[in-house]
Amino acid sequence: MYDTSIRDAKGIGNNHYVNTSGRNDFKLSKVTYDKDNIYFYVETVEPITPYSDSFWMNLFIRVKGDKAHNKSWEGFQYILSRGNVDKDYTRLERSKGGWDWEVVFDFVEYKVEGSKMELAIPLYALGLDYSTGIDIEFKWFDNMQKEGDPLEFYLNGDCAPNERFSYSFTAG
Repeated sequence: MYDTSIRDAKGIGNNHYVNTSGRNDFKLSKVTYDKDNIYFYVETVEPITPYSDSFWMNLFIRVKGDKAHNKSWEGFQYILSRGNVDKDYTRLERSKGGWDWEVVFDFVEYKVEGSKMELAIPLYALGLDYSTGIDIEFKWFDNMQKEGDPLEFYLNGDCAPNERFSYSFTAG
């Protein structure tokens, strides 16, 4: 929180460094589930920018255990909102290996009000089953500038948790 400040600094020699990619400053994140869906909630310091912004409010998900899809990008098998985001729905994609994605579910419902966002992903879209429990890791990231570069977690936009860390959720 409070780590999306604009950077504008003189460097060595004639270099000057500017980074204005900080946009949605993450403040709080929660997750829960029921027999049909897994629900994510995220809150930002200021109102969330419009869904039409590029690289907007991505959610990376790693499914752990024997239900895990064996291909991933940096350990995450799924990404939400990489493309096809509209007012009420966004898209869930699964890695085909590295930064190569295929659509898994095209209609993930979400809602934004001010600085709060909530969404529901069907468990089956992630290969999860309510009866056998849930074991995932997840990470929010907003405003990636260079697709597929994990150094983006350090350089641009904002992520929660910071850098290469991720949240863990186990239930059931």
